[in-house]
Amino acid sequence: MESVWVSIKEALAAGLYERAGSMYLQLLKAMSIHFVKDEHWCYFDDLYSPELVLKGIFADIKKYNICEEQQIILDIGHGEIMDSECYQEYGYPSYL
Repeated sequence: MESVWVSIKEALAAGLYERAGSMYLQLLKAMSIHFVKDEHWCYFDDLYSPELVLKGIFADIKKYNICEEQQIILDIGHGEIMDSECYQEYGYPSYL
């Protein structure tokens, strides 16, 4: 996940906000599916918490002045996750 975060930071720095947002949402969706499918709620602790990386990526995205269209895409993506089993049953990721 760290390498994806680096790629997202590079895209943001280059002004490629659509690409950065897309990469973030893909990672968020994959982690949400993985969390439920592989029962990861049993394994998360202070040393293993991918949510911290996801939260950090989202904080980085918010530092930039993304256009309204990109914000809508992020909102829709977050809405899809919030409607998922992962969020509804386990409250993951909690920062949404």
